[in-house]
Amino acid sequence: MMRRPRVRLTMRGSMAFIIFVGLLLGWAAHRARLKWQTQRLIDQDITVESAEANFQNAGIAREAAETAVARYAEEHGGDDESPTLEALRAAAKEARRKELAREETWREERRTLSRLIKAHYDAWR
Repeated sequence: MMRRPRVRLTMRGSMAFIIFVGLLLGWAAHRARLKWQTQRLIDQDITVESAEANFQNAGIAREAAETAVARYAEEHGGDDESPTLEALRAAAKEARRKELAREETWREERRTLSRLIKAHYDAWR
């Protein structure tokens, strides 16, 4: 029978192995962190696109509400202070408020995306 050779670890070999394992684990952790940051960037980009669409939809709703006020005022006289005209004006005012809120949300999401891009870029340096 043939005996298997016994592996002997020297101090230098042990240190080299420990350093190699440490570098490998560090690389794997760094790669996982970059993957997580990349996924966050993709998610944030989708959020920005959604916020922009919401802002545009709010603008269209505001325009429709303002058009409804103008049309009603034209058809029924501009001096009419009927409850319908007041309700239309209130709806137009609310639509404008929502549009401004959606615009601020969109801008904030873009700023967040810019910060994430900068952090991702800095991670590569």
